[in-house]
Amino acid sequence: MIDPAVKGTLNVLRPCVKVPSIKRLIITSYVTAALFSGKPLADDLSSFLDQFGSLLNFKCTDEKQSIPVLQVSQERAKSLGVNFTPIEVSLKDTFESLKEKNFL
Repeated sequence: MIDPAVKGTLNVLRPCVKVPSIKRLIITSYVTAALFSGKPLADDLSSFLDQFGSLLNFKCTDEKQSIPVLQVSQERAKSLGVNFTPIEVSLKDTFESLKEKNFL
């Protein structure tokens, strides 16, 4: 599960590196998958962060191991020299953007 995700992300990043005008790339698939869970979205920041706080501890589990997905993603990103915004900040930014667009 991790290797295809890393390869897919690199497939997005490689062409972006070649375009000097691209200063920032935002990949939101992790949060987006959670946002469309069918639950109504919380309408205040504290509740919103509580609602998606489970993302911080999400684990992929099989018979042999339990892998903390966010931690592995952050470690892989750092090893590739990718700077990323912490998920707590991303969730806050996502909430504010949804609020501005009257989705909440």
